[in-house]
Amino acid sequence: MLRARVAEILMRPRTDRKRIVASQTARLQVFGGYLLLSGVLVSLGLAIPAMPTEHAAAWFDPVALALLTVPTIGVAIAAWNRNMRLLGIGTNGYVWAYFADIGLWFAAWDGVRIEDTPVNWLTTLAGMAAFATVITRSFGKAMLVLIASIVGCVWMNAATAAEGLSRELIATGIWPLIFAGLLLSLAYKTLETVREYDGARALAIEEAVIEAGLVARNRERARFDALVHDRVIATLIAAEPGPQSDTTITQARSALSELDRLASGGTDGATLGGTEALARMRDAVSGLSDRVEVRVEAQLGADASRGPDPEVPDLEVPGLEDPGADDSGPVSYPSPVVHAITEAMGEAVRNSLRHAGPEANIAVLIEMRSRFVRVTVSDDGKGFDADAVPPERLGIAVSIGRRMALIDGGWGRLRSVIDRGTTVQVGWSGS
Repeated sequence: MLRARVAEILMRPRTDRKRIVASQTARLQVFGGYLLLSGVLVSLGLAIPAMPTEHAAAWFDPVALALLTVPTIGVAIAAWNRNMRLLGIGTNGYVWAYFADIGLWFAAWDGVRIEDTPVNWLTTLAGMAAFATVITRSFGKAMLVLIASIVGCVWMNAATAAEGLSRELIATGIWPLIFAGLLLSLAYKTLETVREYDGARALAIEEAVIEAGLVARNRERARFDALVHDRVIATLIAAEPGPQSDTTITQARSALSELDRLASGGTDGATLGGTEALARMRDAVSGLSDRVEVRVEAQLGADASRGPDPEVPDLEVPGLEDPGADDSGPVSYPSPVVHAITEAMGEAVRNSLRHAGPEANIAVLIEMRSRFVRVTVSDDGKGFDADAVPPERLGIAVSIGRRMALIDGGWGRLRSVIDRGTTVQVGWSGS
């Protein structure tokens, strides 16, 4: 049954395996995390032939490797899950782990001067700590880490090598400093460019929303101006001292009714009958795709096309509140309510068609009673993280949420689970 399937989709547990990253800066930082992982793996692959390290305690290699591996795994997990907070922790952990390994070398060294340089495999990772820093920190901090890493490696070699601090050893430190510094500059400039793009995009989105609001207000003002000119002023001109004629009274009442209709957001009449309202909702969906399954449960008296199915259990949806319904009163609905629900429902169906995937099942359940309408649009497609929707995606916030919030008694709810589907509920409960 459609209703039971909708409930089953919604009650599945949330599994945020991947978070959608809206910021292009965050996307680039995630890519940097993958690059750091690759660089560490390649460097360690080159260092393995030099193990076990000579003139060092047996514990040095496994402990030093473990210190570097743990934060690297953290970076990999953060990049996979698009978790920027964990990415920052992982990169900082890697930097501290590298300097800790340099310190551990002096504790593990047996005191015998070493003929060959470099004295151990840590020198192959000298630039990785600086790259980890530039991913989430400033360029200045990254350069400080790079200089400290190179100086630490030179000092480690000079203190334990047979030749001590030589010109050749200094030269071997200057070259990676220059080369890695250029790469850090390029990486930081790329990040800064993307940050500027994100800032410009956010500003453009904010300006677009403001502009859209201004356009809507200007259109509303134009409609009121036209009404005042055509109806109100004409009524005032026709008015005379003393009792008014029936024509003037009727004209005044018509003008006031029209003002009320515009103020309430009405489109084509004060109210719509149940059959007409239902027909508009069905038409809004049927013209979009044959993939959409539509079911109606309506209690409209003689106006109803179908009553509720007693075999279908009530829809109990965690996180999607039901404001309640009242079965008494006339079977008619305000035109602004029907218009808002129809548009929001259409937007929800279009979103499912675009994003749920070609194999997804899409279902629409329309429930109508006196002074109560609820529409549920559900799919079992890809789903998404509702908390990470890019700000330029205005379909949910404006076309659904804000549209329903503008009508008295209107409400909207959304729930989505990655790889499990999305459900949107919109409705109205009249007083």
